[in-house]
Amino acid sequence: MLRKLTIRDTQLVEGQLNILRFHYNFLRPHQALKFGPEIRTPAVQAGLAKRRFSFRDVFTFFFAIIRMRQLESILKWRMSFVGITSQIHT
Repeated sequence: MLRKLTIRDTQLVEGQLNILRFHYNFLRPHQALKFGPEIRTPAVQAGLAKRRFSFRDVFTFFFAIIRMRQLESILKWRMSFVGITSQIHT
């Protein structure tokens, strides 16, 4: 018996598909995009990236975004505590 997908299930599947798309376009070199000794990714060929990304690049960027969001929420809380919330832009 199949169950109905919830919003959480669809968000999980969308996240997994985004990871696969990123891997295909930014990490994985394609033999069809070979120019001399250089094998390019579709993102490099389209001009979206200057070089092929590594897993280290991806996860470093991912954790930097998470940390920036944490710092932003701390800053918003401190500013609202002081009473200057009208100057905060989201």
